[in-house]
Amino acid sequence: MPRIRALLLFGGWCLAGSVAGGEADWRQHRDAGLAAFREGDHAEAVSRTELALAEAEAFGERDARFAETLANLAFLYREAGRLDDSERAFLRSVATWEVIVGEDHGIVGQTLNNLGSLYDAQGRFDEAEPIFERAIAIAEKTHGTAHPAVAAVAYNLARVYQARSRLDDAEASFAKALAVQEKVFGPDHPQVGRTLNALAVIHGIQGRYEEAAPLFERVLAIDKATLGADHADLALDLRNLADVYVAQDRLEAAEPLFRQALAIDEAALGTEHRQVALDLDSIAGVVRRLGRPAEAESLYRRALAIAGAVLGEYHPNLAARLETLADINRDLKRSDAIEPLLERAVSIREAALGADHPQLALGLRRLGALYRDQGRYEEAATMFNRTLAIREKVLEPDHPRLLESLRDLAHVYAASGDSARSIPLYERALPVSVTVLGSDHGDTRELAARLATQYRSVGREGDAETLSGEYLP
Repeated sequence: MPRIRALLLFGGWCLAGSVAGGEADWRQHRDAGLAAFREGDHAEAVSRTELALAEAEAFGERDARFAETLANLAFLYREAGRLDDSERAFLRSVATWEVIVGEDHGIVGQTLNNLGSLYDAQGRFDEAEPIFERAIAIAEKTHGTAHPAVAAVAYNLARVYQARSRLDDAEASFAKALAVQEKVFGPDHPQVGRTLNALAVIHGIQGRYEEAAPLFERVLAIDKATLGADHADLALDLRNLADVYVAQDRLEAAEPLFRQALAIDEAALGTEHRQVALDLDSIAGVVRRLGRPAEAESLYRRALAIAGAVLGEYHPNLAARLETLADINRDLKRSDAIEPLLERAVSIREAALGADHPQLALGLRRLGALYRDQGRYEEAATMFNRTLAIREKVLEPDHPRLLESLRDLAHVYAASGDSARSIPLYERALPVSVTVLGSDHGDTRELAARLATQYRSVGREGDAETLSGEYLP
């Protein structure tokens, strides 16, 4: 997010007469506040600017020095985390400027832009939007449509549109900012790169990867030229472009970008940083899809070790990595390695999330499927029963996941020859499948066929025939 720009005007807007003694004191406090801010001492900056405001009040509320000091103080309050005080000061500054210079003056628009950025930072997008829309109208009236002030507000407005899921409006506003920036700054300016990145993100969200890729490529080229090929900020550019390549199934192009990002992050953050683990995950995912499962396993295990050290051994994020490792070991035909990985994933989720969490149900189901595939039906049924119990607590009766659990448990009882338990589950699952999928869906017909088979196994031929007539061709 772009930082709010301070309105440090250095007395350039003094429209009213000065009070000699107060002028000197005001200027001294104002300048001291600015110096403290530049040195990173926010508390001192606020304190001295509050003293400057006290002096400025003697000039009267129609004096530009008063409005300027309010705007500066609003900015400093924001930087100090005093957001309510910042909002009040910005609002008061806007009202004061409107009286002094008129509602459509550029300084009013600049102050509105800062107020809108404050609302944006607080997630108050519905309030930020009309503020930015007014600010951009003022900027265009004051400066014309091809001015950096117009681009700055258009960028901020686009961010708000994006936050409100108005992606077409966001795209148009980012494109407007970009056109101005390219004209004013040139095609390779860092401001152009920032806006290109934002526009590419919009295209990525919309699945328009063919349009996103060249924009991310431009961003990477601009930042390399500006920052250098090994700068820490380039890692994000590389990841963004690599992610788009993955979405386009351009895996060979994505892999070296992810590896470059990893090298930059290791140098900037250290080899045991959480971002390094995420980079390793990305590379592992690509090399696995490229048919190199052993290499993928090694990368995932390193990522798992880093994540465990950073997050703790029972953080729920570790469970997904363990399950991925189990899948890779299945690819590698290492059946003995799968079960302990899935069991550990279940243990982590239960400890971290509780015994009734939906994510635990996912892990239990995976473990149950492993037991079922190994012919360990009693253990599979235990896992599937736990999965069903969790889902019955948290899901609606016709939820697809609940249907999945009913089907899993019915199948494993049927496979073990326990018709007394499988039939009630199939009878419960069938109408849910009709509701969720429809009576003509292949899965619904399969359920009906399996239930008919179970009916026949216990001598209920009439029920089997009725069912077959209703659901089966």
